[in-house]
Amino acid sequence: MTNSSRSLQHFVHVILVILHCFNTGVCAEVDSITSTQSLRDPGFLSSAGGIFKDKPLRDSSGRYLVNAIALLQDSGNFVLVDHLNNVSTIWQSFEHPSDSIVPEMRVSENTRTGKRIEVKSWRSPWDPNSGNFSLGMSSVVIPQVYIWKGSRPYWRSGQWNGQIFIGVQDMYSVSIDGFSVVNDREGTVYLTGPVGFNFLTKFVLDWKGNLLQSYWDESETNWKLIWSAPKNDCEVYGTCGPFGSCNYLESPICFCLKGFEPKHREEWEKGNWTSGCVRRRALQCEVRNNSGDSSKEDGFLKMEFMKLPDFAKRSSTTEDQCRSQCLGNCSCLAYAYDSGIGCMSWSENLIDIQQFQSWGKDLYIRVAHSELEHHKDKENCNSSNLWFSYTLFVYFFAVQGWSDVEE
Repeated sequence: MTNSSRSLQHFVHVILVILHCFNTGVCAEVDSITSTQSLRDPGFLSSAGGIFKDKPLRDSSGRYLVNAIALLQDSGNFVLVDHLNNVSTIWQSFEHPSDSIVPEMRVSENTRTGKRIEVKSWRSPWDPNSGNFSLGMSSVVIPQVYIWKGSRPYWRSGQWNGQIFIGVQDMYSVSIDGFSVVNDREGTVYLTGPVGFNFLTKFVLDWKGNLLQSYWDESETNWKLIWSAPKNDCEVYGTCGPFGSCNYLESPICFCLKGFEPKHREEWEKGNWTSGCVRRRALQCEVRNNSGDSSKEDGFLKMEFMKLPDFAKRSSTTEDQCRSQCLGNCSCLAYAYDSGIGCMSWSENLIDIQQFQSWGKDLYIRVAHSELEHHKDKENCNSSNLWFSYTLFVYFFAVQGWSDVEE
């Protein structure tokens, strides 16, 4: 058979396949298209073995024709630019990330439109389809980074104070960690990863919901893990429930905030902490009687080195004004102050709190006056016990020393 005969036979075969596709509609699934072909709704791309597939068309028309130039930038951003207007970007990979964040890539939220650029985990280590976890910004009040499992928070960075996310113990400053949160004043708040370092770093949201930071080791030519989150059960969002706090060095890891007790003690003692804690004594402002006794007003108990709760409200006041403002509002349950953020207050369930060993913030919990007296009596008792132990210790060595002198 001559080459021309083979070509004619192949052409006829292609024509027959195309006609069959139009008549039966079974060709909606293909593994490639050329510049002269179209992909229509509800068609999608699928690899030859049917392992990988995606639906690149999201508009109802089902057609998207462009005359574009593809550019791979030094940042790793893959960009499609309008051939007739090189300034106009049609599409860029940094606005459609998969599971990774590299330097100069942005994770963002537009508070006006609700549009987010998020990182999506893979479905499994071998399946790059979108999985159960996503990572993005929430900046309605104070910018924070979240990992969501479906629509529910799974991990939270804590509030951004202009230098660090105060809920991440291993962060120190913009200059050291390289992160930056920027508000473009047009409704978009975005997070950029570390840039300007003399080594390459990346973040990956793995299929289990872990955020992994690695750097490229030139000498060993491989990626090395340097940070991850969540590291332990305490870093998983809301492990100890409302008004509960978590310390992974303690056993059990969950405890109630000062002035609170387990809501369901039997469940709590079995290690089911999700129901959290409830107030032990009612606030004076809630049960105020006609006695007019102002000396019995509520107060605050201080908790140090804390990861602050979610859902903070923000105001621009001094630290003293912050306390007075909270005390004067019966719905204010707690307050905290950070020089980079200002006054933060909470008026709903205090959730996702963690006890750090250092670098945390002071959290002031509103409690009833009777709770303050109870706490004061407890402190006095502890002080008395400490003083007694110290006195006994000194007495013992004094007697021992006197005995040595006599000998």
